[in-house]
Amino acid sequence: MKLFKIAIPFWQHWLQLYAEHPELNAQTWTEQQATINHNWFGFPHAWKDALEPLGYEVFEVLANVDLVQKTWAAERGFAYDETAWKYDILKGQILDFQPDVLFVADMFQFSPEWIQAVRESCPSIRLVMGWCGGPWPNDTLFNAYDFTLSCVPEIVDILSGQGHRTFHLNHSFDPRILDRLNIIQPPTIDFSFIGNINRNNQFHVARDATLEQLVSEVKVEIFSLAFYTNDSLRTNVRRLAKAQVFGLAQQLKGVGLPGSWLDRLPVLSSAASLSTPPRRAVNPRLKPFMQPPRFGIPMFQALRDSKATFNSHIDLSANSASNMRLFEATGVGTCLVTDHKANLHELFEPDREVLTYSSPDECLEKVKWVLANPQKRDEIAQAGQARTLKEHALPLRAIQLDEILQHELQRLTALV
Repeated sequence: MKLFKIAIPFWQHWLQLYAEHPELNAQTWTEQQATINHNWFGFPHAWKDALEPLGYEVFEVLANVDLVQKTWAAERGFAYDETAWKYDILKGQILDFQPDVLFVADMFQFSPEWIQAVRESCPSIRLVMGWCGGPWPNDTLFNAYDFTLSCVPEIVDILSGQGHRTFHLNHSFDPRILDRLNIIQPPTIDFSFIGNINRNNQFHVARDATLEQLVSEVKVEIFSLAFYTNDSLRTNVRRLAKAQVFGLAQQLKGVGLPGSWLDRLPVLSSAASLSTPPRRAVNPRLKPFMQPPRFGIPMFQALRDSKATFNSHIDLSANSASNMRLFEATGVGTCLVTDHKANLHELFEPDREVLTYSSPDECLEKVKWVLANPQKRDEIAQAGQARTLKEHALPLRAIQLDEILQHELQRLTALV
């Protein structure tokens, strides 16, 4: 069975890789793929290598990386509209590969109309599946898919309740990463956090609050895209103005002014819909601890170089442990300090394979303890890694994905 996977990596990741490997510009498409795979950029070959032993032929593209995509087109004499190169080249690749399954790993980058148009132009496609791991802009996106995968049980429940076929599939860890890391040298980072922090998107509120508590007493090395966020004078003036409008809107609501009146004034209506006043996107108390983000092998090495590392789920995943850091950190053998969730015991044994916390105060207490008890810390790290390699390795997830695909293909066949 042929599976075509569309990946959309962070552009910052691509800039990092290109800076480290300027020779990419002169390489053939095949050579570019080898360089990308070697650096574990966007996990391009991970699913391919995991699924092919199960009878799949997999073709994965990094749809937003213009150098790689345009190299593919140039080598084949494929003509495209420069203003729509991403969509034209991608469609050309799909038609060239003639897949049975189209897997869109970032559903938000493509309109339902575009997905439907591709499907109609490529009759070989029997199944279209997407991945949703976070908030989505609108529900119509899911209408173009036969089903959606998500690592977040809450998302599965919401989408299923709306009538969209949705299945839960946890993230995983590829054990081959260990072959690329320096696992001999002792950790050089006491405590780390790798991930994004944006206080105004309403999804990192708990993460931000806990990190603020931690940095007050512990040195935390934060590797984040937030490092590049620059609160300019103009940005701060606009934020303060919005905060004042928010305060006025709250006062008017407090004295009983009907919402219909606020709706007549768009500025007040917009401010009234906010749950908290606008703040700086990046907490100024965290900024001194930030470094540029790490991706690919450097990211895994930073985790491995940490005595312990911090994890906090997005606020949408209120009750469930679901993110990638659970498996990435434990997979490389680092002691993970993660927020307690109702289902965590199904993945790891709390306080034996990972350390858990239920509040910023408890997190700070656990971090201090783990840094003061290196033997216990190593025991937890080793137990967590053993659990990940046994139950959360990528080849096992590939089998689970294959089961979902086979089931859905049989269901669709029966409907014909």
